[in-house]
Amino acid sequence: MKFRQICNFLLVSTGVILAGASYSIPSPIYPSQALRRGLSVTHSGIVLGTGFIASFIFTPFTGKLMGRFGAKNVFFAGNLIIGLHNIFFGSLDFIYDGQIYFWLSLFSRIFNALGESLICPSSYPLGGAQFSEKNKGKSFAFLESCYGIGMVFGPVLGGMLDRIGGFTCPFWFVGFGLVLVNVLAFFFFRSEDNKGSKETRSTSWKDVIFCPGVLIFASAAVFCGSAQSWYMASMEPHLLNKFGLDSSETGLILTAFSLTYTILSPVIGGVLDRGFSTMTAVLLGNTIVMLAFLLLGPAPGLSFLDSVPVVVIALVVQGVGSTFTYIATLIGMVEFTKTGNLPQTDQTTGMVSSIWLLAFCLGAFPGSTLGSFTFDHLGFSWSSTISALLMGLSVLIMVGSSSIFLKKDKKTVQI
Repeated sequence: MKFRQICNFLLVSTGVILAGASYSIPSPIYPSQALRRGLSVTHSGIVLGTGFIASFIFTPFTGKLMGRFGAKNVFFAGNLIIGLHNIFFGSLDFIYDGQIYFWLSLFSRIFNALGESLICPSSYPLGGAQFSEKNKGKSFAFLESCYGIGMVFGPVLGGMLDRIGGFTCPFWFVGFGLVLVNVLAFFFFRSEDNKGSKETRSTSWKDVIFCPGVLIFASAAVFCGSAQSWYMASMEPHLLNKFGLDSSETGLILTAFSLTYTILSPVIGGVLDRGFSTMTAVLLGNTIVMLAFLLLGPAPGLSFLDSVPVVVIALVVQGVGSTFTYIATLIGMVEFTKTGNLPQTDQTTGMVSSIWLLAFCLGAFPGSTLGSFTFDHLGFSWSSTISALLMGLSVLIMVGSSSIFLKKDKKTVQI
């Protein structure tokens, strides 16, 4: 591996880390800012969650854009967009009217979603192009781990920099950091650093979507995405009202999920590379997430568990389950395209990662919205229990659909 390829991969990894931070920074600090302007927790949930539905709309175009402009150009366009979003979002601190604040926040999160829909799917083929074929799976897991690193430090940075320099500080830090990554990339990246497969066949969305196994794994990612964003807007007011914790303390607690996810991502990626069943990993992951939400509430009848340490434990358990599901669904869908005899190109890999991101977004927007709505009307305990029931439903759907569809093609698709 050449020195320039190492630098290239580090730049891609840094961009992904900052993109992850952009996703998680608002969680511990935005809801309180919105409440001060007369907005509800539901409003915050809509703002924080609307980016997911916007990503769901934008992401299908990423695979085709990569086929036309290349993964490198798409990736760094996404970097620039997310950087500009953060600079603008931080500047909203100077807006005091509640309605204007809400609509500008909504617009900015939609703009950020455009960048997320470009940077996430393109990072995998771009980062993988810096490695040999046998190490691409590990590079996927590492990049996914980098996104987790950003999610870990996002809430911490959000809380700490908000306390030090105000609301604008964490967003401007991430925004200008992403702009700097693009400037450095201009000097390091060359066209041959994004060399892809020599395969000349084109891939259609129909080919990827109906490749045996892809939709089943995508459905698991939908439910897991819903769980991850369920408490995005409700955790801060819950911990404030119940235990008197401020935004920086809430941000620190939220890192329990992200830190677990970050540490385990490369580990589980390695386990799956050694032959552990991706289907088993996904079923195990969603089951663990279900148990985590029963603890997180805690579920009615378990009020004796209602404490800050239990919240932290629940987030750690959720991180374990989510890691199994996310890494297994991504690696599994890529493998399905190989056994389905689809062309192994940057376009195919980008389209698979786009579907994976679409599935996450499809779950995350209603998850954030429903989580906020149920918190406002039923309280945190019942809200978390509803999420646990949905995760249990996902396990039943996975078991039923896999037995119906995968057995039809078990000679072709090996899980």
